[in-house]
Amino acid sequence: WYQRRVRGSMMMYDNWKMFWMKKRRRKRNGKEKEAEEERKRLEKQRKLAKREEEKQKQEQLQKLLNAKPLSKEEQAKAQLAASQSAANDLFGFDDQPENASSSTAPIVTSMAHLSVNPDSIDSYVPVESEDFAELARRIIKKLKSYQDDDGYSSFIKDLVPELCSEMASDEN
Repeated sequence: WYQRRVRGSMMMYDNWKMFWMKKRRRKRNGKEKEAEEERKRLEKQRKLAKREEEKQKQEQLQKLLNAKPLSKEEQAKAQLAASQSAANDLFGFDDQPENASSSTAPIVTSMAHLSVNPDSIDSYVPVESEDFAELARRIIKKLKSYQDDDGYSSFIKDLVPELCSEMASDEN
């Protein structure tokens, strides 16, 4: 009778111990899920900010490309203003007298890293799962431009398995 009583109380102790262990594990898993959701939210914000930055670069580039060229008078006026500004800096004078109007000088930027093509793969940053459809469209358009080149079909046959090799089995 005593052994049964002790064994029963040990089983009750083990049940309570398991109960509290499971409760702690659920609490820890909840915190891990919250941390994962926060990480995903921050990653999404970072991607949205990057996409917005790329969009602004594209718009600025389009403005530069669509700007009308300066006439000879405007070029001379801009050169005079630049020379005056350089002289003012050299001698320590103010750049803007009270009655001078501000003018915009042409902006010169390095455009080597910017793509003019709005369908560029490099300028697109997918954020949502739906955005990958747009990325796929851009990639397909880019790759199809090489369709007539030698080695294209073998490249595609090698590319697809390579892209799928690191996917989880439930994603395939």
